[in-house]
Amino acid sequence: MNGKVRDPQQIVALFNHNVALEHGALYQYLQHAYAIGEAGVGSEIINIARSEMRHLKYFAGIIVELGGVVTLQRPEVLVRAASIQEMMRLGSQAEDEAIRDYTSQLDVIDHPGALRVLERVIKDEEFHKSQFAGFEEEVADMARTASYPTEGALLDPELVAMLNDSFAHEYNQLLVYLRHYFQTTDWEAKDFLFENAFWRMKHLGLLADHIHDLNADPSFLWNPHPEEGAIADRIAQCREIEQEDTARYQRLSGCPIPEEVRRLFTNMRDHAVYQEGQMRLLQDLMSRPDLAQPGYAPIDQPIPSAESAEPKPSPHGVAAQPTRRPGLTIGSLIDVPPV
Repeated sequence: MNGKVRDPQQIVALFNHNVALEHGALYQYLQHAYAIGEAGVGSEIINIARSEMRHLKYFAGIIVELGGVVTLQRPEVLVRAASIQEMMRLGSQAEDEAIRDYTSQLDVIDHPGALRVLERVIKDEEFHKSQFAGFEEEVADMARTASYPTEGALLDPELVAMLNDSFAHEYNQLLVYLRHYFQTTDWEAKDFLFENAFWRMKHLGLLADHIHDLNADPSFLWNPHPEEGAIADRIAQCREIEQEDTARYQRLSGCPIPEEVRRLFTNMRDHAVYQEGQMRLLQDLMSRPDLAQPGYAPIDQPIPSAESAEPKPSPHGVAAQPTRRPGLTIGSLIDVPPV
């Protein structure tokens, strides 16, 4: 024995740690980018965050391939920063941590797909580290400053509370959609789930703009509650989410708020109406016997051989069907991976 890690449960545990690191980096980078402003360095940090979203998807893909469940946990993250320069240093430290952990896994894991993902992600993190080093030099001469938490008094505490409640809501429902997206193997369902996740990502950015206009910071309160049942149960949860959001944003749009915020809430309500219809359609599709899908698979599958082209058996006794087409990733925000 060469001491290499081959057990699927161990690899799943390691890669859920990686998912948590990427999730934490997203939280850190987006908070700092929102504080700086979505121009110049701020926009470049958002681009790095999009890359981390892709990494999260890559790690999740290996977890699901091995029969695991993506946890989407978020670790403690160093976010507080008194200046833009300190934000850059924290970004560099986050990249150092990821490079260290992923490199150590590269030395011990024995799984071809996992190794390919690690090699790719390490190269990206090394590039991100060099970017943060360049940002430190770039912001050294900047006249304006930014900090996290944002300094100064809130301009409208009641409106900030309303916006931040919606921001935290969108963030957690996004995590629910991503969890279902990762754990679903049917590409038709993945399309629907990704579309809803995409729009919630957009909502976060739009809400954050208004929150920062009021001299406040978005609240990434972590509290997702994904349904753990079969695909039908998960889609039913998504439909309930959209029904509740239709009522939520209809109510908020009727409050005494600035017109630009009212327009945003109205648009988010309209999205919820449309997406609820999409979830209803997906429920109909999932009720077809040829599209019915069991719940999450347990971790009892052997590590697939790189040379094997045989269909993999399902833990439920039904041969797994080949996927119909490449899937979508989170990140850029739409990306088609190589086949």
